[in-house]
Amino acid sequence: MSEVDLEVLLTRIGAREVGERRAAVEAIGRLGAAAAPAIPRLIALLDDRSVEGPWPSSVGPTGHDPRVDFVVATAAAEALGAIGAPAVEPVLAALRGSGGHPRRYHAALAAGLLRIDAAVPILEAMVRASEWLSWRVNFDQSIEYPVHEAAAIALAQIGPSRSPAEAHASTTKDPGPRGGA
Repeated sequence: MSEVDLEVLLTRIGAREVGERRAAVEAIGRLGAAAAPAIPRLIALLDDRSVEGPWPSSVGPTGHDPRVDFVVATAAAEALGAIGAPAVEPVLAALRGSGGHPRRYHAALAAGLLRIDAAVPILEAMVRASEWLSWRVNFDQSIEYPVHEAAAIALAQIGPSRSPAEAHASTTKDPGPRGGA
């Protein structure tokens, strides 16, 4: 794939249609290390909230569907993992940075895929903190994702001696997303 093709994919990241956005991010990930110039854009997508409607009225008065952002952010984390070594330092910076729970959740996913040993202390602190990411589904409902469990999974991916049970030792018993108001 040429540099021009990568630029086209980077342009499609900003599309209104979630399928197009996600497909572009996934295609960037399939480029592997050749997609290194896309790393800053992928890091920005870890907590992207830029997609606007029109969406069904059930998603709230702003016309914004945050579920779109979560799908694209997860794809961005996976793409960073597929890019490999060039993404290590930017992912570490995202873990250490001042970004909120969405960025930390998705950066933890990427850190695990990249098996970043230097991320272990940060991820262990995230597990101990039992952080939750609340992702608003509509004006009166949100879904909470366990940031600490994303960190625990990353720890299990990074260290072969670290079993998932050990990594989850200080987390809640509820492993998946939970609905809430």
